[in-house]
Parts: sequence; C-alpha cells; structure tokens
Amino acid sequence: MLIAMSLRTGPGAAIVASINERFINGGPNDDIAQAGVLMRAFDEITHPELPWLPCPMEWKGRPVACGKYGDRFPSTLIFPGQTDIYSKGNGGFIIRPSTTEVFCSYDHDGLTMKPEKLCWPLGLSEDCTPGCMKWEPCPEGKFWRCSWPADRLKQMMVSQEGRTDPRQKDHNEIVLSAEAWVRNLPGTIEAVFYMAISDEGTGTGRGEYTEPSWRNMASREQLSPSCSSILQARLCSLA
Repeated sequence: MLIAMSLRTGPGAAIVASINERFINGGPNDDIAQAGVLMRAFDEITHPELPWLPCPMEWKGRPVACGKYGDRFPSTLIFPGQTDIYSKGNGGFIIRPSTTEVFCSYDHDGLTMKPEKLCWPLGLSEDCTPGCMKWEPCPEGKFWRCSWPADRLKQMMVSQEGRTDPRQKDHNEIVLSAEAWVRNLPGTIEAVFYMAISDEGTGTGRGEYTEPSWRNMASREQLSPSCSSILQARLCSLA
C-alpha cells in the first residue's frame, strides 16, 4: 500500500501522480524534494480566518493569542514506513518542496509551542530560530530537546526509522519559515487535502472546513483552477 491521493476536484491528475511518486521514492535524504511528501494539517496556530496564512499578532483590531507563533509553520514529512501526521481531522495542505525554507526538524512531535522555542522579536535571528533548539545530544526522556539542524534532514529521518518501541511511534515535525511560506504563495501550496478515515472514503471536515478553505484561498490568491486541487489522503505504508 502507499499514500493514496485521489482527486476530488480540479484538473490535477498530474499533481496526484507527482505527490504519489514523491512518496513512493521517499526516504532518508537531505534534499526535502527527494525525502517524501511534506504535509501541514490545519491547526490552532494559523490565521483565525485565512488558514493558509500564519497567525497575526492582531486581527480586526484585537490581539490574537497565537500571534507569538506567527514566524513558523510546523509540518510533517511522510515517506514509506512513516505515515503518521499531526492532525485534528480537518485536513490541511500538501506543500511544494521547492518553495520551503526549513528551520529545523524533530524525529518526534517537537512540542514547538513551548515557551523556550519562542523568538522575540518574531523571526529568525542570530540568537533564535523559531520552534527550534540548539543542537545537542538528546537528554534521556526529553525528546523535544532534540531538534536537528536544517542540513541534517537525513539524520533525522534515520533516527525516526530507528525507533523500535511502539510507544515511541510518532510523527516527525519539520519547522518551516512562515516568511518564506507567505513570500512564495500561491506556489507554496501544491494541494489541499482531507483525510479518508474509512474504506468508504468518509473524512471529517472535508465539506465543513477543507473545501471552503480551498475556495477562499483560490479566490483571494487568484488561483487558476489548474493551480491547486482538493485531494483525499489515505496514509498507508508500502507493503
């Protein structure tokens, strides 16, 4: 089995084929375009109304609590044998790898909302990398301390593959630059996905959240119909 991306709307058969090919051929590699498929699920640190944008410090004249995370976008890299993603069931985005700027990665959930991973002022500086820790050997039982530098993606993936304890199975976390994400829109987003959670293809949020988000983004970012598609994702390992 593999990551099954089936087209729901839009003339994006070539997009589906490209995404599936990246997954099938994915594996430990420092080149993120060769490593697998990069996915970002809708979560609580995005813009309150425009979920393809980072969270602002202020919106409609009021402060926004998640604004302190507006300099990064957490994501997950899936590849054969590693298909867990962070998701609340509402779908999200498949990211075009050529548009990304990686800050760091974790071979577990990186708990990147912890206070010690905030930057002030927001953004990358000599003293702070959003969502990341300075590289060091991982303290026993404190996996969130172990962020891999951007140029050690392959080592992160090998480390994730090396975990054998079922209790430690978890998604990885790739921390992306929100500034690069916004700068490269609309090209950052290759497709919008919703999760297929049963063989019948029913996925939570596909009508309630994913499709309205896609249509709103397509309108505001002036996308042509061929630029992005809504895909159904069924995440499985190759067998």
